[in-house]
Amino acid sequence: MSKIACAVCGKLMSNINNKHLASHQLTAAEYRARYPGMPMRSEEHAQRLYARSVIANATRKGVPRSDEDKRKMREGQAQYYATHQAPSRPMADDQKRLLSELALQRYADGFVHPNTGKHLSDQVREKISLALHGRKVGPEIALKAIETKRQLGYDLAPFRGRCHTPETKARIAAKVHETYMAQRDDTRAHMLERMREVQITLLNDPSADVFHLRCDVCGYQFTRTPQQFQPSKFHLRICDQCYPQSAVSDQEDEVATFIRSLTPAQMIRSDMEILTPLHLDIYLPEWQLAIEYCGLYWHSDKARYYHRYKFDECRRKGIRLITIFEDEWVNLRSIVESMLRNAFHGATRKINARSCVVQELTWREASNFLTENHIQGDGRRSTVRYGLWLGDELVSVMTFIDQELSHKGNGWEIKRFASKLNCSVRGAASKLFSAFIRDSHPEKVISYADLRWGEGRVYAALGFRFIGDTQPGYCYVRSNDLKRYSRFSLRKNSSDPSDVSEKELRQRAGWRILWDVGCAKWEYSP
Repeated sequence: MSKIACAVCGKLMSNINNKHLASHQLTAAEYRARYPGMPMRSEEHAQRLYARSVIANATRKGVPRSDEDKRKMREGQAQYYATHQAPSRPMADDQKRLLSELALQRYADGFVHPNTGKHLSDQVREKISLALHGRKVGPEIALKAIETKRQLGYDLAPFRGRCHTPETKARIAAKVHETYMAQRDDTRAHMLERMREVQITLLNDPSADVFHLRCDVCGYQFTRTPQQFQPSKFHLRICDQCYPQSAVSDQEDEVATFIRSLTPAQMIRSDMEILTPLHLDIYLPEWQLAIEYCGLYWHSDKARYYHRYKFDECRRKGIRLITIFEDEWVNLRSIVESMLRNAFHGATRKINARSCVVQELTWREASNFLTENHIQGDGRRSTVRYGLWLGDELVSVMTFIDQELSHKGNGWEIKRFASKLNCSVRGAASKLFSAFIRDSHPEKVISYADLRWGEGRVYAALGFRFIGDTQPGYCYVRSNDLKRYSRFSLRKNSSDPSDVSEKELRQRAGWRILWDVGCAKWEYSP
């Protein structure tokens, strides 16, 4: 049976039902609004439901029964009534009149039940009201009916048909509350024993709906619901810092060690509080910054919006999320470390753009610089290239491509922008972009910012207008290969079957799909 993946947790199932969505604290309507276009049931499951519905309700679904089906139904009825009692004769007039009189009892004093007799005309409604005018209705008749049932020996609830006085209701409510509080106090006493057992200190009142806790071993403060200390859910590994919920790779430890060298701020590993039930690998509350380290194998073949969901939730909470792929840390570590230094305002060298000179570059000059300093490489093709020189030293580069040449449309696109490693060149983007505007006079310029590293706020300072976020894109990876392969390099060719999608073909060949976060699109119009 075909499966679909939940956009939140990536679990494969044939039908994403309400019970599963409840585990993510989502309704079906909220799921559709958050992930538009994501199916909630597989094609095979949907076809099976449709076929069953058509068979069971053919005429209601607009599919008339065939003459053959009608013939089989008549034969089946004849075969059934050959051994069973035949249907009753048409209803007699006396029986019709009796049923009509019983139906009239549903109405009294001009009242017509809103869900009954909607098809009646105003004249018929008036006739019914006049016929039943003066009929006794209400609690008196109901009480009389209940008393009659008691006399006949029916087993009724002791308070059926009776009402408590306000004083009795108050006493019952007070007794129920007293019993509940006594039970809760007894339960919370056992919870405090469990906290002492795992070396956890409660920081707020035991009667609170949420416990604020501190680990006596590492000092980490976090929250848990009282249900976590029920016997059925209690375990000895409560603290996320002493007992991380997921395995931590050596590379992730290296990233954390490097960040500790940049800032003394508190660092939380495998945080479970921000995106419950998901976790963040590294979180620094003081900086409102989180870092997600993604191993290529373990983060491939997940749901399309797995990384995007984490990014959107962090952005909604005012947290900047940086997502690092494994091959970037292993193969381009110097560039990643430089970008992390800039994120923590720790560039080892600061340069003012007004001290530099703008010059056009050759393709070779720009390519060599971007290969050494840009996380995505040189971008191969570019039409115009500008560099910022501090004496004989090239410290910043911005390249542009004509979209007509790249068959993307009209206007220009900023292909790459980078500064020298571990350098902060203040005003570089403005000076390079102004030189391009002065020389080329473009009608429109667009640019894309990789959301894994930032939202491209520098473009707002250049006069760009934010268009929106693109959908997550994908690339391919293979086991034991620390490299991402562009989807364009593995497109279908003439030898591939036309009725099988590219993704299915590559997955059959052992390739795994890795989804990114998407990009922020910006546009400039003079």
